[in-house]
Amino acid sequence: MAAYCCRAHQKADWKNHKLACKPADNTPMKVSRSIVEQFQQTMTAYVKENFTHSDFAKPGSVFRATKRGVNFHIHPLSDSEFLEVTNGLIPNPKEREQFEENASQQKKDGQITFVIFSTPTMAHAIVFIREL
Repeated sequence: MAAYCCRAHQKADWKNHKLACKPADNTPMKVSRSIVEQFQQTMTAYVKENFTHSDFAKPGSVFRATKRGVNFHIHPLSDSEFLEVTNGLIPNPKEREQFEENASQQKKDGQITFVIFSTPTMAHAIVFIREL
């Protein structure tokens, strides 16, 4: 931690301070990958401990998985919320349309869809799982 004699000197040194204190693995993609890996490693045990199979029995279901501490809190996500998330995660309209068609097919095939959030408003990824 640095101490400065005045605000002007603190501002003058901000770029150097930011470079020195910035964690190496804090890029958005690395953070998202880390959260997805945590989800994949803990999901099956967490679901078996806290849910019944019938909670996920409806084919094509979409769930929100919000990270809270070491667990992910799971609850249903509506189709309109799902489309809103895809809009935010995939800004290119052509790519988003292709993804939504692919997602629709996977949901029809019975895969369970999870949208992974690190906070209540920060979506990181959409994961499809055949069975839990």
